Amino acid sequence: MSVPLIVAADVAPIHDRRTIHLGETLEISPAGVECVLPEPIPAGERVRFRCEIPGRRQPLAVDVEGTIRWCRTVRANHLVLGRDVVHHYVDFAPMASSVEDAIVSALFFLETNRS
Repeated sequence: MSVPLIVAADVAPIHDRRTIHLGETLEISPAGVECVLPEPIPAGERVRFRCEIPGRRQPLAVDVEGTIRWCRTVRANHLVLGRDVVHHYVDFAPMASSVEDAIVSALFFLETNRS
């Protein structure tokens, strides 16, 4: 189940957690996330991904490791984008079943309560 969701996110390379790329999600699933960042992170790079998924009572803080599977630059144009962005896909590393269940539950809640 992949759910369209635009929320603030940050991505930090595992080898350099002082460098944090601030961006937004586009779509998220328990397996990974599509997001846009201002700078490219090369495919194969291991990262820590963080965001908050809106929830029933409170947001679900997602803080997981993953691997950049691909990235591509989306050039700015005067109709849609004011600046270049880099579209990425982060494949989540295996996680505790409780974390995965929480993500599935939050995404299910979002999908069943969309207007």
